[in-house]
Amino acid sequence: MPGPKTPVAALEWIQKAVYDGRYHVSIHFRDMLYSRKIEMEDACHAIEVATVCEPYDRDPVHGGTCWRIKAHDIGETKEVWVGCEAFYESKKRKCMLCTLFDPNADRR
Repeated sequence: MPGPKTPVAALEWIQKAVYDGRYHVSIHFRDMLYSRKIEMEDACHAIEVATVCEPYDRDPVHGGTCWRIKAHDIGETKEVWVGCEAFYESKKRKCMLCTLFDPNADRR
């Protein structure tokens, strides 16, 4: 069963999954937290308050759909872009926190 098809549906899905604790964290995501000097609380906060969600080109690992969520850390001092996959697992809406993007990178 695939994940959400629109940015609005994806953002709602991912925010609810994170709020309810129905998410997984990839090893790559943990590595990116360390290398980008972002705390897990900042990444979760960014997801919680985000208003920008867009698809991103990644092959889903769990049969869902992949999204880039953009917001700021708790202190509003740095942009946080989280790459997520929204998917179903055991008939529940879940998400995987996959990566943290560099907000300054050229995405053309």
